[in-house]
Amino acid sequence: REVNGSWELSGKKSFVGNADRADTFVVFAQVDQSAGWKGIVALDVDPIKETTSETFEVGWTGVFAEALRVSVDGYYRRQFDFVSPLTVASPLFRVNVADLGQAYLSLRIPELVESGSSPEEAAEIALGEFGMVGPVAGTTPLATAVSDLHGQRSGGADIITTYRNIDEVIDVWGLDASLHWILSPRWTLSATDSPVSRDEFEVEGGVPLALNAPTDKGTLGVAYRDEVRGWNASARVRYTDAFPFRATEFEGQIDAYALMDLTAGYRIPRSAATVQVGVSNVLDEAYQSFIGAPAVGRMAMLRVTYEF
Repeated sequence: REVNGSWELSGKKSFVGNADRADTFVVFAQVDQSAGWKGIVALDVDPIKETTSETFEVGWTGVFAEALRVSVDGYYRRQFDFVSPLTVASPLFRVNVADLGQAYLSLRIPELVESGSSPEEAAEIALGEFGMVGPVAGTTPLATAVSDLHGQRSGGADIITTYRNIDEVIDVWGLDASLHWILSPRWTLSATDSPVSRDEFEVEGGVPLALNAPTDKGTLGVAYRDEVRGWNASARVRYTDAFPFRATEFEGQIDAYALMDLTAGYRIPRSAATVQVGVSNVLDEAYQSFIGAPAVGRMAMLRVTYEF
């Protein structure tokens, strides 16, 4: 709320699972709109300007011996007044992950020891539990600073997100390459690769801008098709490099992952129907495509198609 020209923030700090601790206390902090409190200042958001891009692209495709097709496409792009992803404009307050972890472990480890675990086992279990929720808790807003002038709320949203222009020139180059090789009438080999020069861009006086995509990703696959007997099958490996991710309040590092996909199909004799089975991520490697999404494992799909 606003008090004598500054904002007053009240909050309560306590240890997890025990509200009766003696070191539980109430904190009052002044959030001055001109000087700011711990760097939190109410800022005006300028109107969005259009983004302009200068792009140069060149590509080439060649076929060798009617069996090998190679395609290469390179590009260079320079962008001005880039429009950022949705960004939180409201001043936010978050939990300190280190303090939260210390509080959780100090309560959880004795509890596990009392239930029969050794101190070493209890510490390992507690660290594993906190490792699943600690990073998420550290990025989750606990409170937001909003005006309560004369006790009359505006009725608007407390947390406001908006787009902003990045006052930096962003340069990036990339390459898309693909290969398709017919080894025999039944076997084919394919590969792709897509490197990018950068996955993060420094912003003067602000948080670095993330491309939200890896600097390298690619695939390698082999396929089999017997038109006479009606069988087909394929195997593919997909690789994605690690990259930083930032969008609104979702922020973190996406780990690199490599996945294998398998498919098999059969055309039913004397009919126009085909049965296809596909399994993505065969080895059931849990991976995350972006921050805020659940970890994905193995997925299987059965499909029946009929041509007419």
